[in-house]
Amino acid sequence: MRWLFGILLLLGGLLQPVAALAPAPAPTTPTERSDQQEQVVYSSRRSNVYHRATCRYVRQIKPENLISFPTKAEAERGGYRACKVCRP
Repeated sequence: MRWLFGILLLLGGLLQPVAALAPAPAPTTPTERSDQQEQVVYSSRRSNVYHRATCRYVRQIKPENLISFPTKAEAERGGYRACKVCRP
């Protein structure tokens, strides 16, 4: 079932194949941490919680209800809060 969800995300353009991802740039300042860098987060139209792509709860979201945000800040501006399991 997981592989089917992964294929649907790839076909829908929500995820990129691993080979297409470029390595993350090195932090420019000592205070900048890798977990603070911008990342795509996912949510359901029916909840107010956003998740990392690897969170177990993202796999439970129906494809028609799955929405993505380019950054955590965008999700928070939209009224969503961070998942307490994956802590994006």
